Amino acid sequence: LRSRFSDGLGQEAPMTTWPPDACGQLAMRVCIVTLAGRELASLKAAGAWTRQDICAHLPGITRPLLRAARLLHASAEISNNTQLQTLGVADGDCIQVVFDRKAACLVLTASFDRTAKLWSAESGECLRTFEGHRNGVCS
Repeated sequence: LRSRFSDGLGQEAPMTTWPPDACGQLAMRVCIVTLAGRELASLKAAGAWTRQDICAHLPGITRPLLRAARLLHASAEISNNTQLQTLGVADGDCIQVVFDRKAACLVLTASFDRTAKLWSAESGECLRTFEGHRNGVCS
């Protein structure tokens, strides 16, 4: 999967050459997407980044969810020891995140307060609250 960023009007945006970061690594913009193509984040990353670096920069996704996530570029999985540059990740590429529901012991609840919540079955911690429903949420 190799994709370039869109300008929002369906046109492909021009590629950008990012200056080196503080460590002299060339930075690049990568898009983190779900299998359905929904963009979760757009990150300025270094080629030496690994799975841990990407996970540390993903907003709104908690550790229990990240432990159960797989990150993929093309057909290769990004591991804790594999650098993005080793996999050929380039500026404008997309990285897919796949959440493994079996490994993640998660519970989803619905409520008449117009929210749904995602909970860690291990810790009991509320991982995410989904708001914006007009009426109570029914399962």
